[in-house]
Amino acid sequence: MKRILLNILIISYFLSCKESAGPEPDPIPTWILISTENSGLPSNAISKIVRDHNGNLWIGTDAGLVKFDSKNWAIYDTDNSGLPHNDILDLLIDSKDRIWIGTSMGLALFDGNGWVVYNESNSQIPGNYIGVIESDMEDNIWVFCEGLYKFDMTTWTKIEDADSILYSTTITAIHADETGAIWLGACSPPGIKRGLYKFDGHNWFVYDQFTSDPYGDNILCILGDELNTLWLGTDHPLIHFKESRYKLFYMLEPEFPSYITSLIKDQYGILWLTRSYGGFAKFDGQNFTSYEFTKFGIPFEPYSQSIAVDSDNNKWIATSGWGIILFNEDGVTIH
Repeated sequence: MKRILLNILIISYFLSCKESAGPEPDPIPTWILISTENSGLPSNAISKIVRDHNGNLWIGTDAGLVKFDSKNWAIYDTDNSGLPHNDILDLLIDSKDRIWIGTSMGLALFDGNGWVVYNESNSQIPGNYIGVIESDMEDNIWVFCEGLYKFDMTTWTKIEDADSILYSTTITAIHADETGAIWLGACSPPGIKRGLYKFDGHNWFVYDQFTSDPYGDNILCILGDELNTLWLGTDHPLIHFKESRYKLFYMLEPEFPSYITSLIKDQYGILWLTRSYGGFAKFDGQNFTSYEFTKFGIPFEPYSQSIAVDSDNNKWIATSGWGIILFNEDGVTIH
């Protein structure tokens, strides 16, 4: 029954608008709160949302992996699949539409038919906690697990000189650009290395002086743009970075943190972002428009670290305990 409630909510809203007296409101809602109460979600704690090449949405929760095909919800957990742990840390869709799942018990690969799990007992990676995953143009998989590792579907290779460069840092983001370079975002307390790191396959480049703020160089997320430019989400500014030149955009006054945790562009090229405890926002290149979670029936601002855009340009915004905000300024539609 829950599998069709999401579409029923949209239809019911439309009908109620037509039957109401007085001026007609917008016939289609601009947002819907999706939770365990009206969907097939097994939990309201959402860590990651990604979209595959067929338009399916894959949702990471603390109770397993969920696939939503716009009609049906399928749940994969440790009881019915090869998933090594139900608490999902990161998700990646590669060019072959395989899904990679980071957990605290290893890295899982699901190709639609079977499962493979890579961990410290059966591979060269030294630990089981896989919190960040990326794939490059040649379909190599990159993870950070007590060091930087590359997997070519046969062999795990440790990038040996990464240890001295990244010593004591916490890697929060990995991005592979069109040239094959690997970019790493680091987030650490004051006094410890942080900032942006680039590995071109041979040499390392460090960019760690974006601001004078002690937290301004914490890189929480990276989005690759056309022409190998990068958007960087940090504790404070949004940074546009290209060829060692950069520009800072402050959502709030510089002394107030923004905590930008994820970035994505929609079908019109508009940049959208989530904030750890401040809702989500869009950026048109000059100005920010903010949307606080309290405006969507949530009594406080939960943690959010993921946003996805579907084929209808709806934004799917993950929250840490309230499910998913489905948002579209032009009205939510699901096909």
